[in-house]
Amino acid sequence: MMLARWLAAMMAALLLMLAAPALAAVKGGGAVATDVVSACQIPTAADTGAAEMLARPAGPCTPPGRATRGVVWLDFGAPAQLGDGKGLHRLLIDTHRVHRVDLYLARADGSVSHERYDPAAPGRGWRTGGYLSMIVPAGAPVTRMLVRLGDTELITFSRPTRLVPLYADFRMERRDAALYGLALGVLALTIFAHLALFFAIRQRFQLFYVAHATVLFLYAAAYSGLVLLVVPGVSAGGISRLISATLSVATATGLLFSTDFIARRYVPRGLRFYSLISAAASVACAVLLLFGPDGLTAPVYGAANLVGMNGLVLVVVVLAVGAIRGSHTARILGLGWAVPIAIGVTYPLRILGLVPDALVGDGAMVAAVTVECLILSLPVVTRIKAMRLDHERVRERQLVLERQAATDALTGLANRRGFVAAIERALQIGGPSSPVALLMIDIDHFKAVNDRYGHVRADAVLAGLGALIARAAGPGAIVARYGGEEFVVLLMGLDLNRAHTIAERIRAGVCAGGADLLDVTVSIGLAGGRCDGVDRLMVDADLALYDAKRGGRNRVEVAAAAKAAMAA
Repeated sequence: MMLARWLAAMMAALLLMLAAPALAAVKGGGAVATDVVSACQIPTAADTGAAEMLARPAGPCTPPGRATRGVVWLDFGAPAQLGDGKGLHRLLIDTHRVHRVDLYLARADGSVSHERYDPAAPGRGWRTGGYLSMIVPAGAPVTRMLVRLGDTELITFSRPTRLVPLYADFRMERRDAALYGLALGVLALTIFAHLALFFAIRQRFQLFYVAHATVLFLYAAAYSGLVLLVVPGVSAGGISRLISATLSVATATGLLFSTDFIARRYVPRGLRFYSLISAAASVACAVLLLFGPDGLTAPVYGAANLVGMNGLVLVVVVLAVGAIRGSHTARILGLGWAVPIAIGVTYPLRILGLVPDALVGDGAMVAAVTVECLILSLPVVTRIKAMRLDHERVRERQLVLERQAATDALTGLANRRGFVAAIERALQIGGPSSPVALLMIDIDHFKAVNDRYGHVRADAVLAGLGALIARAAGPGAIVARYGGEEFVVLLMGLDLNRAHTIAERIRAGVCAGGADLLDVTVSIGLAGGRCDGVDRLMVDADLALYDAKRGGRNRVEVAAAAKAAMAA
């Protein structure tokens, strides 16, 4: 119940991340929407300067090709936010593969200012949500704003640039940082919890789940920009590569987890095999996205999108087939996958221009994958709990069987096997040099008792005699029925005189049993020595028992070595 409440609270907070941009827009009268500044994307030669671009008339432009690579200018014209020249603003540019950013501001007083930004500098400005951050200084009204992106790639895949009043953006950044931090914290706790469970119960689906959550954690850390708090030297291009690669690997791990977690009878073998191939393709694309040469960026990125879409569709097919075949697990996994799949599908559709950018706010995927991990935790924890209960039941049955195998069914005492196991435990506890005394006890003329009274009455005598010996020997003794009418007692830490007293107590108690024990008597052999010499003591006590039999029975006989020790 507590886990369910915690998960519900976390999901509510993370769903707030999904709705935060829309709520901010409503509260601020559409402030978020007006933060976006549209720009013409103009590919040029590498030596094209700012003067040439300022001389170029502002106006409609032809969008560059999707595989454009090199120098691209962003022409914003005269942004309305900078029309009065008052207050500081923050220019937010999507983190993508770019090696240099130059900001040029032409003002109404005829001046042109230049700000340079290095996307690879460890101390560069950045903002949560995966943005490069540049401060736009106050001054005369801006009549033209240009941004030069040097050696950029995939410019058409970038999110729109935003221009936000500095102090307003500080408030939004605090909110966003808190939500991203919450998402990363939840993912980290999920990883550590399930990693601990994996070492407790080693199942393959746990490993896939932990790998999936870990990749999503890396994605959230890269997308939010919070990874720069730990590794400030990662360049903007490196962040972009990490975001793309982790999303690709997340598709693979999620697919492997889903197909492995659902019982095999619900997913056809061919579908499982195709899932493995698709997962391998996603991992291969991730490696190329992360380490491939710049010249292959566009084709690899396009291939990764196709492979990623195939993976998402395949997840839907696997879950649908499992659900149709009656898998309750597939239905729960479908609930967890619903939001991230819906948002994930929008990314390639946005690239193709079929879905507007404003449909999905910043951080939506981070919130979605965190909610997904929380939901997927429920069936995983339930499965692990059931497996642990099954394991405990098996262990309990095993212990019962072991106790039964080591216990004499008639007397309830240890049998020969249990006696040996008890001695081994005693060696571990007391050590090999601990003094012990051993009593070998045998009922006199027990065959005659069997012949005269029958086996039922004779068995009752054995049970009563076993209980009497256990009481007389005391709680620290190891008492066993060694076979037939023979009992053995191991006394720990007692000298031979004290052991002899206990042996006499047992003999006298049997005699006092009278008719309840059918007037039987016992002969006892006593030996003493060290705990690690029990085998020798058994021989000595057995010989002493024979001496007691030959000496007239109903007596205690001490082994020769023990007599010498008692005399000393």
